Amino acid sequence: MMENNHQRGRGFQMPRAAFDAQTSPAAGLVVGSPQEVVDKLLAYHEVYGLDRALIQVGFGGMAQKDVLEAIELLGTEVAPVVRREVAGRTASVA
Repeated sequence: MMENNHQRGRGFQMPRAAFDAQTSPAAGLVVGSPQEVVDKLLAYHEVYGLDRALIQVGFGGMAQKDVLEAIELLGTEVAPVVRREVAGRTASVA
């Protein structure tokens, strides 16, 4: 089982199967490689028409270097692709 550091001292552990279910392509949590995050955000845009995402980084006791790397990846690899794809989709509809 995975320990959830955000539940410090509360004795809660999430089974791996539950984590995998919540992070699958059809589920709500956005985690994974930059491409997986892009794919999920674009799917949200297509299905729900979402044009904004609020992303929490550093959940679960991530090391600061990992948080900073995730922020950099969001800004350099994820956001530009999502913006370009959404703009292209919106332009082709108009």
